[in-house]
Amino acid sequence: SGGRGRSPQNWAIMLGAKAFSVSIFFIDPGIDSGDVIDTCVFPIEPNDDIASSYAKLVYLTADMVVKAWTTGALAERRASPQPKNGLYLPQRIPSDGAIDWTRSANDICAFVRALTRPYPGAFTHLESETVRVWRARTFDLKHEISDLEPGQIIMTLSNGCFVVAAGSGLVLVDEHEYEARPLALGDYFTSVSFVKQMKAIVARHREKYPDLPLSKEILIAADR
Repeated sequence: SGGRGRSPQNWAIMLGAKAFSVSIFFIDPGIDSGDVIDTCVFPIEPNDDIASSYAKLVYLTADMVVKAWTTGALAERRASPQPKNGLYLPQRIPSDGAIDWTRSANDICAFVRALTRPYPGAFTHLESETVRVWRARTFDLKHEISDLEPGQIIMTLSNGCFVVAAGSGLVLVDEHEYEARPLALGDYFTSVSFVKQMKAIVARHREKYPDLPLSKEILIAADR
């Protein structure tokens, strides 16, 4: 009941959830509020992105539907009512995918995994041009490096990968999309505040759906 609404798997990965609960339910006039037929929970592992998360969801959903059909739960409408005071997740739009390099390397990599294909992708800007980031991982040297600015490229590799300084830690970008020129040591990416993004998302939701209260995880992320 705390994850009704939009982009639940994207939000789960982005906000660091360790598991995801998927349910099949009867449709009613509300939003994701029908009686629940069955529920499964699967782990969100550190290497999961939105594509692998969807693969898990599809497998378990199909299994639940087959079970509900063969046991007669669908025909007999055997289901449990949801709480009336459900909480909701807000809609995301492509422009919400701007990277905040002042966040931790772990947070940035989770953000990228949550928005990778088939979604529009996380992105950043260099010299007013968009750089799309499709795959990234933390890059731990176990060594303190001083005088690095968040968003600064500190290393480029011959295969096109590069390392960027985060607010804490380093990010290795394994796959990106940028055609203007080769990225170079010392290039700086522009940061867009994640908290300001979240506040804008919350405001947009409240304006469009004033009667649908937001989940506490969303409100906490917008209030950091």
